Amino acid sequence: MSMYTARENMALLAKNPYTGQGIVLGTSRDGRELVQIYWLMGRSENSRNRVLSEQAGRVSSEAADRAKVEDPSLTIYDAMDESFHSTFIVSNGAQIDSVLRKMGNGHSIMDALYEFSYENDGPDFTSRITGVWSRDSLGAYVADLAILRKSKLGSGCDRFHYQYEAIPSGFGYCITTHFGDGNPLPAFQGEPFSVCIQDHSIEAVAYKYWECLNVDNRVALAVKYITKDTGWSRTFPINRYKKV
Repeated sequence: MSMYTARENMALLAKNPYTGQGIVLGTSRDGRELVQIYWLMGRSENSRNRVLSEQAGRVSSEAADRAKVEDPSLTIYDAMDESFHSTFIVSNGAQIDSVLRKMGNGHSIMDALYEFSYENDGPDFTSRITGVWSRDSLGAYVADLAILRKSKLGSGCDRFHYQYEAIPSGFGYCITTHFGDGNPLPAFQGEPFSVCIQDHSIEAVAYKYWECLNVDNRVALAVKYITKDTGWSRTFPINRYKKV
C-alpha cells in the first residue's frame, strides 16, 4: 500500500464538501490495534440534529435536541457494536443488529445483508454501508466492507463486497455513502480507497479525520480501537453539537 496514494486520498477527502456517512477499517500505526472510524455529515436541520454517544462498546446516533426531530427513521440508529470481543461492526443504519447476529451464527456479511437494500430516501437513495472486523477460522482478524447501492439502470440494488486479509500498520480502507454535493447527491463509486492512520493515539486519529471533514457539513465522528490480543475496545467520539 502506497503512502503517497493514501496521503493523496486524504487530501481529496479534505477537499470534498460532502461525503455523507463514512467508514474506515484499518490498523494503528504500531499494528497492535484494529481501527474503526465512522462519521456523519448533514445538510438539513434534521440530519444535523445528531450526536454520537458511546456505552459499553456500542456507539449510537441520537438526537441532539429531541424537540427538533422530524423523521428519526433514517437518522437515529446504532452505528457501532460488538460481540464476544471478536466481531466488531460499524454501519450507517438498521442493518447493524442483523449483521452482528447472523455473522455470530456463521453467516457471511453478504448473507446477513440480503434482507436489506439502499435507503428509501429518494431522490438521494443513500447507499447502505457496513464494515466488520471479525476472526476467521484460524483466529486471525479479517476486514469486510460492503456497499448496497441503487443501480444506475433502475430500482435494483447493486451489492459490493470487499475483504482484506491483511491491512498494513498505519493504513486503512475507506468507503462513503456520497462523494460530492449536488441534488440529488452523487453516490460513492468505485472500490474502497486507501487512507492513513499514522497518528500515535486514538484521540489524534479522531481529530485528524475530523479536520478532513468539511467544516460546514460535519456533524459527528467516532473512532474505535480494538486490541488484537485481547479483543477489548475503547472509543473516542467528537460531536459538533451538544445533547440538550
